[in-house]
Amino acid sequence: MNIFKRWRERREQRRKLKEWSRLAGAMGTLDVMEEKGLLAWNAQNRQMLIESSLAMVMMTTVEKWTAFIRGLYVWSQNKRIWEAWEDFRVKEELKAVREVSNKLPKGKKLSRQDIDRIREARRMELTESDVEPPKVEGYEFVIVSPSLEVNPDMKPSDPVGNIVAVGHYDPETERLEMATWEEVSHLVHEVKSEK
Repeated sequence: MNIFKRWRERREQRRKLKEWSRLAGAMGTLDVMEEKGLLAWNAQNRQMLIESSLAMVMMTTVEKWTAFIRGLYVWSQNKRIWEAWEDFRVKEELKAVREVSNKLPKGKKLSRQDIDRIREARRMELTESDVEPPKVEGYEFVIVSPSLEVNPDMKPSDPVGNIVAVGHYDPETERLEMATWEEVSHLVHEVKSEK
């Protein structure tokens, strides 16, 4: 093998490792922001809540804000992929245990070690291609300032703060739309009154 070819391959591998490491670090940072309450992902509504102080830090330049919103999309997609994989894996492991258990003579049960062995064997058979990846969808984001008042009668679905701005990100076109809540709040109230 040519020494220059090996050198180029190693250089490319190092570049990929650095990129993966940087991406893993960014995803970890977003996980910490979520734990601290600066971000909240509502998977059901495909909506990201962003605390206003974090948004202000990220809005120092258009490029920084756009990269942040794009990063939030990648982070939310990774969460969806991970959740889909975990759900699929658990279902497949339980299905394998159930199949073996149904073949046993009546009254005989699997031991804990047998169950663990069956689950491990099924897990080793699974590949990423067995799970259909979630489709690419945009998401809405809402920038909120924390509310200083805490209402003891508050339900989990009630907003926790005051809405500052809203927006939408489309990953296919990389189009980012955003408006202050003052600009669009009357439209929301009009739609509600029409229903």
